[in-house]
Amino acid sequence: MRRFKKHIFLAVSALLVICAAACFIGMSRLAGLLESQKAARRWAGESELRMTQISCFLPRDGGIEVNDVYKFRQDLAKMLEEASLETPEGGSLYADAYCAAGEITVAGARGSATVTATGVGGDFFMFHPMLLRSGSYIYSDDPTTDRVVLDEELAWRLFGSSDLAGMTVTIGGEPYIVAGVVSRESDFASRRAYSEGEGLYMSYDALAKNAEVKISCYEIAMPDPVSGFAANIVKELFPLGDGVMVENTGRFGLSKMFSII
Repeated sequence: MRRFKKHIFLAVSALLVICAAACFIGMSRLAGLLESQKAARRWAGESELRMTQISCFLPRDGGIEVNDVYKFRQDLAKMLEEASLETPEGGSLYADAYCAAGEITVAGARGSATVTATGVGGDFFMFHPMLLRSGSYIYSDDPTTDRVVLDEELAWRLFGSSDLAGMTVTIGGEPYIVAGVVSRESDFASRRAYSEGEGLYMSYDALAKNAEVKISCYEIAMPDPVSGFAANIVKELFPLGDGVMVENTGRFGLSKMFSII
């Protein structure tokens, strides 16, 4: 009887180990679907320099100003130089992006809607490469700030179409050109995050003209030659306040999962 119980115990234990391993593998594969978690890989390209992606999430009522981002960039450049990391000629060692959210009213050919607008800066669409249905993204080096990107739902509501590049919407009594139309990220995490209905993307400066907003999210892909190097720099230099910092790269990897357990 004792031997039989021992065999049952071993069989159940083996089954639980197999189930746990299957869960870890499943979570790792799900994480691979999150394009917003792969910015470090995209930024590294063919470079052999190890990169990592870090996100800083700030409370909307306690966010930061764009000048805080500029100061962080200056301090970061000095820190990277002191660490003997050379900036490539005509390039940059890091890519970053920031965003804020505010409510605006936008009008198109078939009506108007009050929606949540995301004001973006930096290389936002490198971090969030949403599927373009038409047109193009907006960029931080655009000569003007009067271009917007609509999500597909809002495009159909305002125009009854998603092929809108070059069309015009009105925000705050001023015309804005539709640069493109995107499908929002459709992974499970993004569906939970974007639960406020239709929306659009515009430059942070343009949104700040139409609503009182502060930056609530900052993201960076930067060198991490030694594990923890980048995270420690961001912790030291970035004005996180009551916010939360997350190192995205490898966050859902098997080694991280086992370390959590």
